[in-house]
Amino acid sequence: MARRLGERPIGSAPIWTRCLVVELPAPWDRKVEFSNAFPPELRELIGRLESEGDRLRLQCVLPDPEYSSAGMSRLLLFSRPGGAFVTNDRVEYLVPSELVAQVAASLLEEGSDPAAFASFKEPGKPVPQGQIRDILVCTHGNRDACCGTFGVPVYEALRRTASKIETRGEMRGGPQTRVWRTSHTGGHRFAPTLIDLPDGRYWAGVDAGLAGDVLGHRGDVAAIAGRYRGWAALDTCAEQNAEAAAFTRVGWDWLTCDKQIETIGHDPALDRHTVRFDYRANGDQDGEESRSFEVAVEFSGTVPTMNCMKDGSKGDNPQYQVIA
Repeated sequence: MARRLGERPIGSAPIWTRCLVVELPAPWDRKVEFSNAFPPELRELIGRLESEGDRLRLQCVLPDPEYSSAGMSRLLLFSRPGGAFVTNDRVEYLVPSELVAQVAASLLEEGSDPAAFASFKEPGKPVPQGQIRDILVCTHGNRDACCGTFGVPVYEALRRTASKIETRGEMRGGPQTRVWRTSHTGGHRFAPTLIDLPDGRYWAGVDAGLAGDVLGHRGDVAAIAGRYRGWAALDTCAEQNAEAAAFTRVGWDWLTCDKQIETIGHDPALDRHTVRFDYRANGDQDGEESRSFEVAVEFSGTVPTMNCMKDGSKGDNPQYQVIA
C-alpha cells in the first residue's frame, strides 16, 4: 500500500542517540515493554528518561538457539558518539535474567556505575571492521500482521545468507555477524524491515537480493536506495534524506568514512534545509582526503500513512526531495 501511494521509505528511520537492545523471551505484548517477562522497573525507567527528552530507543530480540544461554539475557547499548564518527559505540553484557533491570539502569542512568557488573561484560571480539555486527529483522506479528507475515521468512533467509557469505569470506564485517528476530522497528507499512547495528541504518522491503547487498556491502547503492529508510544517527527527517544522497553518491565506502553532519541553513517558508557533510576515509589522519557535501533538501508534500492490512490512515507523512 505504501508503494502504491508513492510513499518513499527514506526519512522514516527512528531517530535516537541511544538504542537499548534487550533479549526477551516470548510471548510479546503489542507494546513489547508490557510483555510479561519485561521488568516493570526498566519500563518505568525508560518512560522517565523519554519524558526528560532522552532520545532512547528500545528494541527487544527473541532468544536464539545459537546466540543465547539458558538463564541469561543479553543487553546491548548503542550510543551516538560526539564529533566526527563512523558508527555508533557499542557495549554488550550477558547477565542473569533477574539482573536485566539493574544492569540496564547502570548503563542508562547518568551518574550510575556499570563497573559493579563488569564481570558480565562481553569482550569486544574484534573483527575486520572493528565490531560485531547485529542484524535485527522485525517479526513482531502481535504488533502488526505485516511484520509477522513477511518478516519471519526474511529472517530465515537472512540467517542462511549470512552463513553463506561468511563461509565464502565475502562479508566486510567479518564472521561475527548475528541475525535476530526483533520487536517493532516503526514503519511496518514498509515490511519486511531490518536494522543494521552498530551502524543504526534502517532498510525496508527486504528480500533475498537486498539482504545479500546489505550484509555484504556490495552492489550498486543507487539500485537499492529506494528501500533505504535512513540513518538513526541524525537529528531530522531532512538530514536523513540528505545523507541518503551522499550515501548513494559515494557508495558503500561511505559507511567507513568519518563523518561530521549538521544542518547549516533552514528556510521555514519553503521548509528547505541545507545539510553539510564533512568526511574523510577512516584512518586518514593527515586530512588530505577530506571531502564535503552540501545538500539542499526541500519539503515536497505529504502521503497518507496507511495502517498495514487495515482500513484507514494514521495521518500524513512528510516527504522531502533533494533539490541540489
